[in-house]
Amino acid sequence: MATKKKSKTITRTNVPDAVPSYIPQGKGRGFAGIDTDDLELPRLKLIQSISEEKTEFDVGEGDFFHSVLEEGLGSELKIVPLIIQKAYVLWSPRHEGVGILARSNDGVHWTPSEGVFEVAPIKEMPKKKVTWTLAPTVSESGLAEFGSSVPDDSSSRPAATKQYNVLAYLPDHPESSPCVITLQRSGIKIGRKLISKLKVATANKGVDLYSVQLTMSSAIDTNSEDQQYYTYKFDMDGFVKDEETFNICESMHKAYSKSGFSVKTEPNEEDINIPF
Repeated sequence: MATKKKSKTITRTNVPDAVPSYIPQGKGRGFAGIDTDDLELPRLKLIQSISEEKTEFDVGEGDFFHSVLEEGLGSELKIVPLIIQKAYVLWSPRHEGVGILARSNDGVHWTPSEGVFEVAPIKEMPKKKVTWTLAPTVSESGLAEFGSSVPDDSSSRPAATKQYNVLAYLPDHPESSPCVITLQRSGIKIGRKLISKLKVATANKGVDLYSVQLTMSSAIDTNSEDQQYYTYKFDMDGFVKDEETFNICESMHKAYSKSGFSVKTEPNEEDINIPF
C-alpha cells in the first residue's frame, strides 16, 4: 500500500549559492562547443514504494525526486511546460540485460531506422524467441501496438514504450530547471488529458505553451490487482506570473526546440506494477 512519508531536507554543500562580489557575472564562458545535447537533462521522478531512491536518499513516497540534485522537492510543485515531446523507446526484455534497442525522440522515426532483434519476451520461457523488426517509422514497424511484444498473442503489451516527456521550468526552483517529467504506461492517459487542457489554455487563445503555469501534485491510484501506487495530477494555475519568468521560459523553449532533447530512462521503471 502506498503510504505518505515526509521528505528529509538535504543540505547541499556542493552547489554555491551566492556569487562573490569579485567574480563578474554575465559571461558564462568555459563551455566552448557544448550545447544542450551534451547535457544530462534532470528528471523529476515520482517516488513509489519500490523506488530505489526512497531508501538511498530518504525521500518520501509520492514526492518528486530531482535526479541530478538527488533530493526530493515535495509532493506538489509549480511548473511551466516548455515543450511536450511524444517519444517511444524499444527496450530489450529486462532479463536479457541488453538495454535500449531503438528510440524515437520525435514520435515518428526510429533511430536506428532498421534492425532485426531476436528476443525472448517471456522471462519464464527463455527458449521462446520472437522477432522484433524495425522500420523507418514507428507506425510502419507496428512495435507500439498491443500484441507486438509476443506476435502470436494479440493481448500482449506493446514491444515499445510510449512516452510523453514534458520539459518544464520550476518557478520556485529556478536552480533546478529545466527538468523533464516522463509520463508513460498509466501516465499516457493523464498525458492526453494534460495536452488537451493545455491546448484549450494556450493554442486556442493564440499564446505559446510556456505562457501558462500548472500545479503538479501526486495522487494515489489503484491498479487491477488492488495495489496502490502514486500517479500525477495536473491543475491549471493561470498564466506565468511575471515577465522575467516568461522570458526565461521562452529562452529555454527556443534552445531546446533547436537542439532537441533525449531523456535518460532506466529499464526498471517498466517494472512498477501499474497498468497501461
